Amino acid sequence: MRKFASTLLVFALMLSFSSNAFAAKGVGDNHESAITLFPKNTVNLYVEDSTDKDWFTWTNNTGKMQKFTAWAHPKDDWKNFRLAFQIEYSDNTKTRLLYANYNIGPLQSIDNIYIPNGAKLYLLIEKVNNSMSQYSLNFDVNDI
Repeated sequence: MRKFASTLLVFALMLSFSSNAFAAKGVGDNHESAITLFPKNTVNLYVEDSTDKDWFTWTNNTGKMQKFTAWAHPKDDWKNFRLAFQIEYSDNTKTRLLYANYNIGPLQSIDNIYIPNGAKLYLLIEKVNNSMSQYSLNFDVNDI
């Protein structure tokens, strides 16, 4: 009976959180909760609306300077996406938020930006309208 009650509770909790977890506010919405990226990987997620921001992070712990490339491709509603980056250096200074393109568009890309050893890279995906949309974010780093 106890196992049945536990199973029933698990299913009830699953149903109560049935909205897409990757579009939920609070997942990667700031620097502190940024989603860790791994080079040569693609991340497919959703942005809920113009108040939902998805932050990603990668720390250069390779022991040498790296250059990164990132590009975001919205699956739909491409007119409302933007990609930006920010670098936090080992002395805790940060760049301002720099956008791939001031205008919105179907492909937002950033490439050949140098990241010193010990620096932390932040990437931001945001929308400028209030509809939920899916996107893919590609990220890679290379030796200089």
